[in-house]
Amino acid sequence: MTKKLLLTVASVVAVTMLFFHDTAHSYSSTPPANNSSAPGQSSCGGASCHSSNTNSGTGNVAIGFGDGLEQYVANETYDITVTITDSDALRYGFEMVAFDESNASIGQFGDSGDQFVEVREVGGVNYANHVNVSPGNSNVFSFTWTAPDTEAGEVSFYVAANAADGSGSGGDEIYTSSLAITEFVESGIKEQEIAVRFYPNPSSSQVFVEFPATNGQQQIEVFNTLGQMQFTALMSTGETIQVSDWPKGMYLLKATDSSWSQKLMVK
Repeated sequence: MTKKLLLTVASVVAVTMLFFHDTAHSYSSTPPANNSSAPGQSSCGGASCHSSNTNSGTGNVAIGFGDGLEQYVANETYDITVTITDSDALRYGFEMVAFDESNASIGQFGDSGDQFVEVREVGGVNYANHVNVSPGNSNVFSFTWTAPDTEAGEVSFYVAANAADGSGSGGDEIYTSSLAITEFVESGIKEQEIAVRFYPNPSSSQVFVEFPATNGQQQIEVFNTLGQMQFTALMSTGETIQVSDWPKGMYLLKATDSSWSQKLMVK
């Protein structure tokens, strides 16, 4: 069973917050709150803040979540990157929030050592945003997000970011993007109802295989999300499958001697 997690990168709004050319809108130290493009917030694009309209430039913004993971697990922490691409930009900035279905802040952003990223709480909303950027700063921002410890249902990440050229004459560009992932929820099937059991799940090292010894050996197969076989072996109960060098993501495990199958998350 999975639930949609919508990562809407209301793009890296290169809010003049990054530049010093306009004292009324220069926030290279820290952007003002409520500018992530989330519901009820501004994107800081257009005449109200920056002269250019959102996504009117030639660049783009991309969100990286957990090295390409398509699902998340409750109470797990994931690496997030925000990458802004614009050949004319000299400085970059962003602001991101994570909202649940009622548009309330959910989960917790964290610091991963990037000197140009800060995490803060403003008005009950958890933000990740740029801090103290200078001309020529990196166009890639890195931080973390920890999922809530209970089922969150649909979650939306909104990020507003800016790619600015420092000209002082309307050279800021605002971009938006989105990324959807799903929440991993273990099957509700009771153990006594299945012939084979795999644990731990999720796993980052090895997975134990157990089934009634009276069943003898079982042919176990594992497939990735593209339907390609990742592993197959004739196994006895108590043996393990090493997954430490597998790409992170979701897999389908099957016992060929029965109709049983189960999803496995490798993290």
